[in-house]
Amino acid sequence: MVLEWFNDKQLMAADMRQQEGGDHRHVAADDELLARLSSQRDNDNGSTPLHLAASINGLPSALYIPICSPRVLAPLRRPKPVELLLKANEFAAYQPDNQGMYPIHAAASAGSLETVKILLEKHPDCATLRDARGRTFLHAAVEKKRFGVVKYVCHWKRKERFALILNAQDNNGDTALSMLEILESSDALFGVIRNAWTYRIK
Repeated sequence: MVLEWFNDKQLMAADMRQQEGGDHRHVAADDELLARLSSQRDNDNGSTPLHLAASINGLPSALYIPICSPRVLAPLRRPKPVELLLKANEFAAYQPDNQGMYPIHAAASAGSLETVKILLEKHPDCATLRDARGRTFLHAAVEKKRFGVVKYVCHWKRKERFALILNAQDNNGDTALSMLEILESSDALFGVIRNAWTYRIK
C-alpha cells in the first residue's frame, strides 16, 4: 500500500510538472505528507517506512510497465521509494527498529543490493551501524546468505572503504568473514571467502 501510494503520487507529480502553469500546491502537500509518513513507526516492531522500502527487493521496478509512452516511461526515471523517504527525512537512515536493526540491515537481510548502495552513497557512515546483537549490515547479509551484498563489500576495489566492517565483531565475537567460513557449503562461497580474506586488514 505504501509503495503503491509512492508510485501514484510520483506519476501525478510528474504529470503536473509537465503541464505549464499547473497547480503545484498538491505536490507540496504530498511532500509534507511524505515527510510525516517517513517519521512514523510500526506499533509492534518499531520499524519505519524506510525499513519496509529497504526490505522489498525488486519492487518498485517490478511495478513499472515498459510501454513506449512518455507517461508510462516517466516512472523509470523517477526516484525509488527509498530515495524519496531519505529525501523527506534523512535521519530515517539512523532510526533502528525494536531489534536495533537499521534500514541498511533490512536491505542487506533482503539481499537488496541496490538499496544498500543507495544508503551507503547518501549516508556512508551507515556501514558502521550496529544492531542490538552488535552486527553490521555485512553480518546480516551473511546470516541470510545474501552473497550479492557480501561480494559487493568484499570486492578488492572496495577493501579500504569497508576495512572497518570486514573485521568488525558482533556481541559474540564473530566477524562476518568468520561466519562465512562456517557456511562451508559451496565452491562459489569459498571464492568469496578467499577474496575477502586475501584483502582483509590484518
